[in-house]
Amino acid sequence: TEKHTKEMQRSLKQLERQAEHAQTAFKAALVGGITVGAVSTLLEIGDNYKSMAERVKMATNSVVEYEYAQKRLLTSANTSFRSLAEAQELFIATSDNLRGGYGYTLEQALDVTDSLSYAFVRNATAADKAKTAINVYDRALATGKLNAQDWQSINSAVPTLAKNIGDAMGKSAQEINKMGMSGQLATSMMNEGLLKAKQENEDAANSMFNSIADA
Repeated sequence: TEKHTKEMQRSLKQLERQAEHAQTAFKAALVGGITVGAVSTLLEIGDNYKSMAERVKMATNSVVEYEYAQKRLLTSANTSFRSLAEAQELFIATSDNLRGGYGYTLEQALDVTDSLSYAFVRNATAADKAKTAINVYDRALATGKLNAQDWQSINSAVPTLAKNIGDAMGKSAQEINKMGMSGQLATSMMNEGLLKAKQENEDAANSMFNSIADA
């Protein structure tokens, strides 16, 4: 709807203003005495955001799709407390194959990537392991299968993924892990497991936040 589109546009403009603020920090440094190192960091943040935004734009087919994707990615990052850059990188790496190669809609592709982001939270996945998992998933989407080494990398980063896939296929996590270790898992199985487990992974991530807040 027109109202929904305007809301997305406002959110994106807010993000763009934040990047612009980083660029104008150099002027503040001259007046306020901010260190050169601090200014360089702020400028780098602004440059990185704009660069990532351009890459997200290239991964979508229209302005409407771009605005929708950015709004979803921002919401996911805010909800999961993972970095926005990580969510964007995951979307950029997988969107084209999920949509073109596996027939998912943009909304479904974002559901898959959101589910994986929430799974990173659920499993307290370190940033370096998440980056490796994203790269492996990207490669698996292109080849259509997960070899044993791929599965070891992804399973190490997201141990609950075996359950997600098993629930979608009517198998146990142990059976899925055995299939993965023998190179018998198709990437489509991982896609469906993540898609169907989005709400479960989101709820698990939110439960972790609530437990921390109540502690």
